[in-house]
Amino acid sequence: MLPLLLCIALFVGSLLPWQPIVNIRLGMELQSPLWSGFISFLGGALLLGTLALLQGQVSERVHKITSAVPWWSLTGGVLGASFVIASILLVPRIGATTMSVAFVCGQLMMSVAMDHYGWGGLTIRPVDTARIIGIALLLSGMFLVLRPAHAP
Repeated sequence: MLPLLLCIALFVGSLLPWQPIVNIRLGMELQSPLWSGFISFLGGALLLGTLALLQGQVSERVHKITSAVPWWSLTGGVLGASFVIASILLVPRIGATTMSVAFVCGQLMMSVAMDHYGWGGLTIRPVDTARIIGIALLLSGMFLVLRPAHAP
């Protein structure tokens, strides 16, 4: 099962570099990165809203949102919007590779901290030597990707 899940994660990860390209093109046409991000999220919201409504239990879900959900768990859209706006603004300036590798390094470092401290209700997975080496290798890879290209 793990190989299948890793393949799905790799596939979805391979789609992520397309998101800024699609949003940049939309932003160029609309002459606004904010409108581009808004339309991007509107499309996602319409899809997810339709699927959620088809799932049913609307009043139960709304009640839970207004009574039982911690405030910070409602910030996912803001976090996603930060990614979309940052990618729209960064890719034309630093390139897709540089942006992606920096985002991945940031994700990994925060993920290790989240696992180590159990933030957000995660099961605690202490930092160990292998994880530190993994972060060091990823950061080394980032610097290799960022190094100036030399003419042949």
